[in-house]
Amino acid sequence: MRKQVYFEEQQRFNQGWLIALMFVTSLAALVPLVIAFYQQIILQEPWGNQPMSDAGLIALCCGMFLALIGANVFVFSSRLETKIENNSIFYRYPPLISKWIKVDKTDINGYQIKRFHPLFDFGGWGYRIGFRRKRAFHIKGNMGISLELASGKTILLGTQKPDMLQAAMRRVMKPMEEFESHG
Repeated sequence: MRKQVYFEEQQRFNQGWLIALMFVTSLAALVPLVIAFYQQIILQEPWGNQPMSDAGLIALCCGMFLALIGANVFVFSSRLETKIENNSIFYRYPPLISKWIKVDKTDINGYQIKRFHPLFDFGGWGYRIGFRRKRAFHIKGNMGISLELASGKTILLGTQKPDMLQAAMRRVMKPMEEFESHG
């Protein structure tokens, strides 16, 4: 059988509010360290009531700078990729999950395109692991497909294209739905 792609989507964290939040928190963490570094290392005046050693301050500044760069690179390189081919749904969430995870249509007990609230329903955005065998992969917006699997797990994949995703799912699941209604 030739591979037929019915749906593809890639989402990234590129919301303005998130960029502003990351910038402000990075700045809030770096400004006091830059001031401390300047005062103690450049001006040679101890910073604070109990100043740390110059080597300790340099190590702290370097460590914080690297941690902030790492956090920003991690957030802004994260993405959710979803595709539907033939009889399967594939998803991945690099850099955490770089290999495609395949969900065969025979492993799906049910699905629903639904509206949800990322903060209240899953505690935020990104790769979320919840109670009762629920997982969510969500980047932005409030729409997704909830897959109820035969294993008892529930997976929510966020989407910015709910109508196209619904059409692709109907196309992939239709043979099974026809079989089940006539069987």
